[in-house]
This record gives sequence, C-alpha cells and structure tokens, in this order.
Amino acid sequence: MFEVRNGIGIDTHAFDVDRGVGNHSIMLGGVAIPSQYAIKAHSDGDVLLHSITDAMLGAISYGNIGVHFPSSDKRLVGVSSKVFVDFAFDALSEKGWKVVNIDSTIICEKPRLMPYSHAMVKSIAAMLGLGDLSRVSVKATTNEGLGYIGRCEAISVYTICTIQSAA
Repeated sequence: MFEVRNGIGIDTHAFDVDRGVGNHSIMLGGVAIPSQYAIKAHSDGDVLLHSITDAMLGAISYGNIGVHFPSSDKRLVGVSSKVFVDFAFDALSEKGWKVVNIDSTIICEKPRLMPYSHAMVKSIAAMLGLGDLSRVSVKATTNEGLGYIGRCEAISVYTICTIQSAA
C-alpha cells in the first residue's frame, strides 16, 4: 500500500530598489530571466525554487528552508537555490518518498514570465529527475496592480507538491 501527501510552499522576495531599475536578471526555476528589477536575497533569490523546497519539506514534515539554510549563514551568500532543492529532494528520497507533481504559481507584475515557463518546467523536472514534463506546472499571474506585488516591490510564489511513498 502506498501513501500520498501534499506540501505547500510560499516564498516572497522584495525587489532591490537600491540597485534601481535597469538591466538585471532574476533566477526563477534555475533559469536566468531578463528583468528590469533585481531581487533582494541572501542566496541567488530564486523564489520559485525556494517555494518548491518548502513544499517538499512540508510534505515530509521536515521544517522549512529557513530551518536548514538560515539567512544568517554567511556560506550561503549568493549560493544557487538548486542546493536547497537538492537537499529537500534527498531528504524526501531518504524517507522513502518520490515526487508525483509540482504545481507553482508565480505572482508579479514584471517581468512577463510566460515566455520562460517551458524552460522553467524543463529545469525543475531535470532537478527532480522527472522525465514526464507534465508532472511540473509553472504558471504566472499578476496582482492586478494591487499591494506590494502590484507596485512592483516584490515577487511571490505559491507551490503545491504531491508526493507518494516509493514502496
């Protein structure tokens, strides 16, 4: 008999207004995306991978990204968020689970992200060893100009991860 669980991950990062509006790139799902904004972060600021990490950790009741990778850890400055995903994936696998599905929604006004969604899906599927790309969904939406996201002050991601016991 196998068991199925779900985990939810949410992450938000502010855009770095001190670096101003200009030619930047942001990491989302392991993909560099041209942006007029930079993300303020301790690591590479990949909010999509942070959200996926928290969803996987939540599904196995194993804390969150901040517990395992605190922002006070100087060794993590600028580190690729793939490190976090790899950690969560390894923990999940060691406990006898496998990823069934990842469903993420990115919320921001700019940049427009749908042209990059397939590249993000491929990148995430590769990180998780999922040969079937239909098991990863990355969607993007705006906040219709409302709140801190609507004012282009931040970017947020919501993720649901479904896992099943490997047995």
